Amino acid sequence: MQPRIITNKIMDWLFNGKVIILYGSRQVGKTTLAKYILTQRSEPSVYLNCELGSVATILNSDNLEKIKSYLGSARLVVLDEAQKIQKIGLLLKQMIDTYPQYQIIATGSSSFD
Repeated sequence: MQPRIITNKIMDWLFNGKVIILYGSRQVGKTTLAKYILTQRSEPSVYLNCELGSVATILNSDNLEKIKSYLGSARLVVLDEAQKIQKIGLLLKQMIDTYPQYQIIATGSSSFD
């Protein structure tokens, strides 16, 4: 992975009660950066590709308990291509407000709502 200045800043921002959103043009390394961060942390983590139908179905369900169950023991959650989820802004807000133990990193190449 190409070293990035933002990596250390993101590491400092983790677990401060906020969602971290990485967005930008396609093919600039958002996914690579998010996956790298997962490898550098010791917390249980999960990477979810929101372009997959099975992931989108769960996240579009509006059932926070079902989503929490789907995440299992993970505390660090990457939602890759998160703009594919309907009402992603509302979901991220509800998740971090309801389950502050999670750190969510959402990536996307389109604007979030």
